Amino acid sequence: MIMLRMIASMAATVVLLGAVPAAAAEPPTTALFADGQVVVRDRISVEVVGHGPDIVLIPGLASSRETWRDTATRLRG
Repeated sequence: MIMLRMIASMAATVVLLGAVPAAAAEPPTTALFADGQVVVRDRISVEVVGHGPDIVLIPGLASSRETWRDTATRLRG
């Protein structure tokens, strides 16, 4: 009985989430760093800073590239 309730609850959640259209968020176009180059595509924006091997820092779903500012500053050297 409990398992049936859990399955029904999960199914209802999936249906409700599917009914809500995703908001089309505009990617940020301003660079965090003065020498940063921002590249914007359909669903992603990338800021390229510095020289050397590439390091990809990915913020979480509810955060922005600002999350990685301190780390990127330390890695610049």
